[in-house]
Amino acid sequence: MLLGIQGVLCWFWIKSFPRPRSHVPLQEYVENLRKIVNHLKSLSDNTRILLLSAPPINVATITPNSDGQPTGTNEACRIYSEVCLDVCREMNIKAIDLWSAIQKRDNWQDVCLIDGIHLSTEGSNIVLKEILKVLKEAELGPSLY
Repeated sequence: MLLGIQGVLCWFWIKSFPRPRSHVPLQEYVENLRKIVNHLKSLSDNTRILLLSAPPINVATITPNSDGQPTGTNEACRIYSEVCLDVCREMNIKAIDLWSAIQKRDNWQDVCLIDGIHLSTEGSNIVLKEILKVLKEAELGPSLY
């Protein structure tokens, strides 16, 4: 048992790209999330868990694969984000919907992502703001906020 750990933040930045060696099928992703959350819950009754869903991607700026097709879709990111949120509700843990939060920003495709996938400073600031909002609502104290 771990002593003194107040919280664990997990961010599973999914790869929606259907490459055989890196793509995790949706059902396997759900099962893995449940296993990870159950393991974290087993470490301490006092540990609070926060999961961050997958952020959106901008397909228009991602380099296509060798056959000229996009290497991922924002729709796939939405689906993986939603199942992450579903698992969190099912397991009674906090979650942040990054897919939606980032897309609330005007011109998010250009402002929040540097290459269609990776977050810019603005995108990272949105993530930070969402994390701090949850920590404040949870009243975790000054050591985590």
